[in-house]
Order: sequence, then C-alpha cells, then structure tokens
Amino acid sequence: MRVYETFISYQGEGSKVGLPCTFVRTAGCNLDCHFCDTDWKVKGEKLNIQTYFDTEWIWLTGGEPLIQDVANYVNEWRRRGHKVGVETNGTMFIPCDFDHITVSPKAPDSLILVRECTDLKVVVPEYDPYEYDGIQAEHRFIQPVWGSPIPQVEDVPSGWRLSMQNHKFWNVR
Repeated sequence: MRVYETFISYQGEGSKVGLPCTFVRTAGCNLDCHFCDTDWKVKGEKLNIQTYFDTEWIWLTGGEPLIQDVANYVNEWRRRGHKVGVETNGTMFIPCDFDHITVSPKAPDSLILVRECTDLKVVVPEYDPYEYDGIQAEHRFIQPVWGSPIPQVEDVPSGWRLSMQNHKFWNVR
C-alpha cells in the first residue's frame, strides 16, 4: 500500500468524534473533487506491513484507500488486535472486514457500490443527501465543505445529523 502520510490524532468527523486514531492517508484517488483538502495526487511511499502503530484504532483515509490492495494490511492489523476504520467515496467494493466504514459519496448514487456502512457522510452543498437514501447506514451526517455556511436546522433532513470537521476547529491534524 502506498501512503501519503501516517499520523496520530483525534477522529474529527462522524460518530467516532474524539477517538484517538492512527490515520493512514493513502496516495491516489479515482475522483477529482474540486473541494478536496488532500493532496492525493502524490505517489506516496510504500508502507511496511509490519509498521507498528500505538493506537487501538487505525483509520484508512485518502484520497481513496480502496483503489489500492489494502486487505492484507487490514487483516494483519486486525490480527494484532487493532480496530480498523475506512473512509471511502463508495465507488470501490469493500475488499475485507472493517470495524467501521464511512461512506462519503462524491459521485452520483448510481456509481456508489458500497450500499451498507456505519456512517454515511454527505458533503453539502456539493451533494444532495436525499440522493443517497438507498444506502443503509447506522448514522447519517451532512457535513458542510470547510469554510461554507452551516445549513439551517430546517434544512437538515429527518434522521440526519450535522457533522463538522472538528479537528480543524481543534487545530489538530
């Protein structure tokens, strides 16, 4: 697996806000979102599967982690007792078991292959949460693009919650 960076911080989004994690930011993405805050175009460095991480949770993020062969890494980390989460745009199939799956769709619903997840996080105003009603999720979030206005309470669909990029408010990675 090629990674852009690894770092320890708090999960700043979704249902696991405040959870200490090791983030493994993978290189590469299959989409090109104009609002992306990650330099995913870098080639990255190969991550040694034996790399030691000192947190209970490891979080794969990107770019798009699932364009790479992540299964051996995830299986090894889980074998060592870690819990592993992934944030994906949903356009690639889930290749192995994860302890937490966040789908943040960045394509029309017809292109989203992951139809069940822990957290569904729709970036607004770029995407319409109603478009993704067919995705089964334990938790549903709308999340404004960083720097854009927070939606009015009456604009939040029933059954959805507001998620913010809390780590940016906290001034941590």
